[in-house]
Amino acid sequence: MPMASTFAEFIDARNTGRTNTVEVLEAIFNTIGESFEHWDWFNQIRALDIPIPDNVRTFLLGEGMSDGEIDHLDDWPAAQKERARRKVAANALKGEDRREVVLAWRVAFRGNAEAMEIDDPDENGKLVLAAVTPWSHIRISADGTHVTVDTGG
Repeated sequence: MPMASTFAEFIDARNTGRTNTVEVLEAIFNTIGESFEHWDWFNQIRALDIPIPDNVRTFLLGEGMSDGEIDHLDDWPAAQKERARRKVAANALKGEDRREVVLAWRVAFRGNAEAMEIDDPDENGKLVLAAVTPWSHIRISADGTHVTVDTGG
């Protein structure tokens, strides 16, 4: 979910699980491999614990993400990002056993912390990861036209 959106965009993302961040990362994960220019960085344990490096940020911007979306990734809880990074690096991108990565965004109406739901493999053999934002981190403007999402990371 982008850090800020119209209410209509928020409802669409909540209903479909699709956001620009999901679309961009899913496309990257399903086309890159160990020859990917940023593989060495991505394959490092806890690589996502620190801010995304400038060269990777530039790459993500070129793939269609906004600065706000990249900042949102940086702010997501480190342990959740590491779980996702390990799954993608170990199970989806290597060799003949490569599997399709499916990403989604969800809202949880209970709980106060972000979560990463992982279905590995799902019934179709895909690696499915869903970033879950608690409802308590969603703010609707007083006039009901805009939504912002806080990250508790």
